[in-house]
Amino acid sequence: MPTLASCSIIGHLYEAPKKIGTGERTGASFRFYTTDRVKGDDGEYGKQFTSHSGVIWGKEAEWLIRDGKKGSLIACAGTFRVRKWEKDGRAGAGTDIQCQSAKILNREEEDQAEKPAPARARPVAPAAGGEDEPPF
Repeated sequence: MPTLASCSIIGHLYEAPKKIGTGERTGASFRFYTTDRVKGDDGEYGKQFTSHSGVIWGKEAEWLIRDGKKGSLIACAGTFRVRKWEKDGRAGAGTDIQCQSAKILNREEEDQAEKPAPARARPVAPAAGGEDEPPF
């Protein structure tokens, strides 16, 4: 009997998503990471990073390509498989996720940070000696 491994993950993009596919079948390929707080052998807490690769198709892929930037917080849900490797004597593991949905969570905050603050109107002082003269 086949098994299904599904997940929902929130993490940060390593880099901007890349467009994949051609014609009507286009998608986005992206890499992101999650962090865990772990206690080391010395008793100090540190961060452990886990790498993930994701693929999504359709309109959500277009939105992700348009709005995704390095460091953007992203939430995705889909099915996954774990892959393991060894390079230069060090073992590693990560997940490949076939996303059914993906959303950038901090887009509004980024948009607000990029927009300059609106210019404040300067008060116009009335002619000297008038009753409506400002107190400054």
